[in-house]
Amino acid sequence: SMVPNVRVVAYISDRNNLTHIKRANADEVIVGDDLGTAMLVSYVMSPGVPQAVNRLLNSNSKSRIRRIDIPPEFVGQDYNQLFDHFRQENGWIMVGVYSEDENLGIGAILSSDTSALDQFIERKLKDGGISLQDQSKINVTVNPNSEYLIKENERAIIIP
Repeated sequence: SMVPNVRVVAYISDRNNLTHIKRANADEVIVGDDLGTAMLVSYVMSPGVPQAVNRLLNSNSKSRIRRIDIPPEFVGQDYNQLFDHFRQENGWIMVGVYSEDENLGIGAILSSDTSALDQFIERKLKDGGISLQDQSKINVTVNPNSEYLIKENERAIIIP
């Protein structure tokens, strides 16, 4: 049986390779040229933005963006109440919330040459009832409006 809690993130360095791979339930696919190009353009067009992004993503930074549990008493409350709570109690800024789909199955990246191993993996995934799908299994809501209500099983994205 396949391990249900394995998270698979595929990284490809060139968008053209998207046509050369078959995706079998990968949780995320990151295209390297998209990220690099976006950052490069923002250094020219939006000075300050890429520097801030680097600080938010740098694991050594005190202001590294994080995910945290939401205190249960805020489920059903509106976003602003939780936002204000984190700001007043901890000095944090809440950027948004996210939830994970429950059916986090194992993913696999299959090469285009359909080798025996790839065929075996694809067959086993289908035998296990694992669907081949493209969408992300992480549902993110960034800076929702003030009427947004916190749902059960959501977590917060914050900047300390």
